[in-house]
Amino acid sequence: MTTVAFVGSGPSPRHSSVLYVGTTYTGTTSTSVRQTVPAVSSRSLNDGPGLLRFTHVDGLTGGTLVRLRSEAIEKLPIAYMAGFAVTGFAHFLTVQPERFALENFGAPPTVSTTFASRLVRVCERDRSFYSYVEMPIHCADYNLVRAAVVVQPAADLATRLLLSSEVGDRQKLLVAAFSRSLGEGDSPSNESAVCLYRLVDVQRSFVVNVRRCFSGIQTRVGSQFGNRICVSLVSIYHTLTISLSSSSSLINSKERAILTASRHFALYVPHRRNDVTINHA
Repeated sequence: MTTVAFVGSGPSPRHSSVLYVGTTYTGTTSTSVRQTVPAVSSRSLNDGPGLLRFTHVDGLTGGTLVRLRSEAIEKLPIAYMAGFAVTGFAHFLTVQPERFALENFGAPPTVSTTFASRLVRVCERDRSFYSYVEMPIHCADYNLVRAAVVVQPAADLATRLLLSSEVGDRQKLLVAAFSRSLGEGDSPSNESAVCLYRLVDVQRSFVVNVRRCFSGIQTRVGSQFGNRICVSLVSIYHTLTISLSSSSSLINSKERAILTASRHFALYVPHRRNDVTINHA
């Protein structure tokens, strides 16, 4: 269905720049063949025989890749809409079923008919993609992300968004375009909106999720990867370079931190009209 690729930093000096790839099952090849292509991976950009091979492969930990379970490959459509590398992490914006559960071996998975957008993140220095994590991303009642870009705001906008004291990438914004779905599926309507997200809020929301997870506020999620749960830790890291599970499972809490548009500023652009409405909080 979709493929997104972009260049970001790699996990070692030997792989200083790598290609991050998110790709969707197309249904045109057999499941056994499709299983060889991970959902998310990083690939080497070094010249030579290793060009475009996985950046790191380990027989025990897997490497710089995340695969869906075979039971989920054909049942869980994930559309990769955009990707970017910033603040030391690679990010993907996806559209996928709002809920997916694979509780019992041999039983068919439960897949919702409603779709939602998620922001995926993995640490660029992670050689095994243990730091892979997802969270919902909302733009009012527009549920399907269509495109996104990271921008540096001008001085006046940075001041209005309380970003003047931030430095580097933490001062940047994620600008994303969304559509409403037609009914319960993933077909977009002709109504759209643009929302702004401060990267400092993006970082904070991910850290909240991971802290809650390792503090014991947890639930079984990520069954498309391995259905693991978090365990409590004595101390919590302040970044997402921590290991979430031995199979790079998606981990989230019962009360997930949901990223919403900046409460300081939101720009909505109706697709069917020529006017632009600016809403101030």
